[in-house]
Amino acid sequence: MRKSLLLIAVAALALAGCKTTEANYRAAYETAKEKKASGLGADVDSAIAKEEQPQETKVGDVTLPVLNTRLYAVAAEGANAVTPKVYSVGVAKFKQIFNARSLCSRLRDGGFAGAFVAVDREKNYYVLTGTTADSGEAAKLLAETERSEVFKAKTPFPAVIVSR
Repeated sequence: MRKSLLLIAVAALALAGCKTTEANYRAAYETAKEKKASGLGADVDSAIAKEEQPQETKVGDVTLPVLNTRLYAVAAEGANAVTPKVYSVGVAKFKQIFNARSLCSRLRDGGFAGAFVAVDREKNYYVLTGTTADSGEAAKLLAETERSEVFKAKTPFPAVIVSR
């Protein structure tokens, strides 16, 4: 009986010690403020931002803003799924397939009949105005996409996505 009471008391003390307190929150907040003030996070943020920017790359006879990302057909599209070729012109990236499909529909209605949605390994959904195996055709499609008034892409798009 005493052992069970002792075990219950020890367990109650251990559980009480795990409670989050205002002091713990304040210490974490102060640590985050110091890290932000020291600029430690700025280096990481700038490296990530640089990585996500298209790199000017000479492909064949043309120089294109290129993002290197392996793209796949979206299984949820069923028979309408398009398998991306080597060069695709992307205009946006979403975490939600609903948003990607909505923009894709707007692009199709605006004259980009070949617009479709593709996905990468991290489950990011890319809206693409078209796909081709030829860098020259990709350059033409990129120029057409940049001239279009249907949708104004935000940085880093529009860009040619090279999927190998």
